[in-house]
Amino acid sequence: MTDAHVHFWDPSALHYPWLEELPALRRAFGPDEYATAAGDAPVERLVFVECNCVAEESAREVAFVERLAEREPRI
Repeated sequence: MTDAHVHFWDPSALHYPWLEELPALRRAFGPDEYATAAGDAPVERLVFVECNCVAEESAREVAFVERLAEREPRI
């Protein structure tokens, strides 16, 4: 199974203006949190979808996800 729409973000690394309106989500969400949420679902691949950080940081978002992919090969 492929999860074709996964968002990972870290407000300590990048700025996401939309998080200002969602305090419950104003924390890092990465592969560890995903694994907890997915439980025993047999997910074999993850397709990252951008998280709408400020435009000036989009290249840094790519680097952020590349680092995550080094630890989580399903990305």
